[in-house]
Amino acid sequence: MTLLMISLGMLITSSLFDRGSSYTPFAHAVIDRQKAIFLAYSGLALTESQLLHPAQTEKEKQEATTESKTAPKPPTDQEDMQQLLTTLLPVLNKWQTFIFTDERDGIDGTLKICIMSEDGKLNINKLYDFKTKKFKDETAQGGGFKTIIAGILGDIEKTMQTKELFASLQRYLEKRDYPLNDVTELLTIKAFDVFRNAIYYQPSESQKEQKGKERSRTYALTDLFTTISDDAGVNPWVLSESMRAALQIPPSTATIDSKQTEQFAQVIKQFKMQNQWPQEWDTSLKNIYGIEYSRLPKYTNIAVRASGLVRYFSVLIHSTVGDATQQLYVILERIKKSQDNKTVYQIVIRSYYWL
Repeated sequence: MTLLMISLGMLITSSLFDRGSSYTPFAHAVIDRQKAIFLAYSGLALTESQLLHPAQTEKEKQEATTESKTAPKPPTDQEDMQQLLTTLLPVLNKWQTFIFTDERDGIDGTLKICIMSEDGKLNINKLYDFKTKKFKDETAQGGGFKTIIAGILGDIEKTMQTKELFASLQRYLEKRDYPLNDVTELLTIKAFDVFRNAIYYQPSESQKEQKGKERSRTYALTDLFTTISDDAGVNPWVLSESMRAALQIPPSTATIDSKQTEQFAQVIKQFKMQNQWPQEWDTSLKNIYGIEYSRLPKYTNIAVRASGLVRYFSVLIHSTVGDATQQLYVILERIKKSQDNKTVYQIVIRSYYWL
């Protein structure tokens, strides 16, 4: 009986030890995961801050330094866009990394955000007419948006070593009677299986550019198409990385360069709300993208739009705490409002995805 009781006690002790030894790391993992989720939400707050508080114009800086009893005039739409682009262009499509420490911030972790613009992608719902079952302006000179999609998907077929992307897309759209709710619906097309591992854009992790070597060009489905924007064409000021590849524009640098930031600031002074790009590209955007308008694909004049307004954004967020990592993709809209006789902006979440 004594030996039986000792054996039973040892069994219970061993069981408690096994459960305790597995519970402790599991509890730490759960806590780290929850902290990583909260940190990802902080990345969303950082993004909103950058979009709501863009850099000041020289005029506003002078008004802020001079003592005046009258309130400064709100910036015009053009001035607001210039401020926003001054903040946005140096970091567009690139990782911004923030390191948090427990001593200073109350948490040990790493947060990375990559801000993109939905206005720099093709709105597939705007370029196709679901009533007539045709691409818009298909009968116009140059073939309209059908020429654009056929040309872009043709280049992607060569890059990703696949075929029938455009034909499959056209058949899929002809069967639909209503716009897409989400770009990822295109993954139901068999030919689009090549995008299953390239749904979302992943910025380069490289911290140093290798001279004489160009970054490999890749395409991501949600970085090429969107369903949230006001126009079918793209705003050439805020092209996505996949659209840069589609228009045969050199890739952006992986890091944030101070010299490049100064160069952008000088070019942004030429920003206009309405543009004639065949005549104006070489005097402005050539200094950003490093390519003349004449070297762009022939369908570029249809793909890019005249309006310079930027309203829709997306942000990819990576947060890491311990061994736990969370990834969040959010689509945002920047809305102009009037409040207390003042012009203000607010950020509205259109959709978000935990990856």
